[in-house]
Amino acid sequence: MRCLVKNLLVSGFVSAIAATAAFGQIVPVTFDENGNSGGAFGALPFSIVIPDPVNGIATLSYALPFGVVPGDVLVNEIAGSPTSDVLRFFNNRVWVFSENDGDPFPDLADVGLPPTLQGNVAGPFPENGPEGNNGIAYFPPPGSGQPGDETPFGGPPVNYQFTSDAAVPEPATAAWGALGIAVACFARRRNRAAQA
Repeated sequence: MRCLVKNLLVSGFVSAIAATAAFGQIVPVTFDENGNSGGAFGALPFSIVIPDPVNGIATLSYALPFGVVPGDVLVNEIAGSPTSDVLRFFNNRVWVFSENDGDPFPDLADVGLPPTLQGNVAGPFPENGPEGNNGIAYFPPPGSGQPGDETPFGGPPVNYQFTSDAAVPEPATAAWGALGIAVACFARRRNRAAQA
């Protein structure tokens, strides 16, 4: 499995270098299963009521600031395991489908997997990282016609960074968290100095 992950990372890195040389800078787009996003274009508008174009299922979807090649990207927990997430690209949106595993606090995308896939499928790609903060980095090579490729529509090469099972912290939330940690550290240091 380590070899497979290493090969995926190396091939993605080589593709990224080639794309950078041909098209300029690769920009990140970050999103998760719960309506949090960021990256080069900032927070993406999202909806939970727009039905997907294939099955008509309303699930979490993000509006992208560019058109994309339609298709589905399959994600699994580990190499060889069943699909756990589907990222469906169509027009200028990405719909997120996640298995409904009975979590008492389900994410917005926990509606189950779509019964029908689009004809253009990439993956499955195994998630990287510890459980609870894991996901994939998906880079469709420019001009490849893979799902999510935006270069045929004049967009820059994009590296999609999808986090499964955890929220991507919003900038304001992350800033408040960092401020809280800094205040706690300062208070601890001040208390130690007073005791000495």
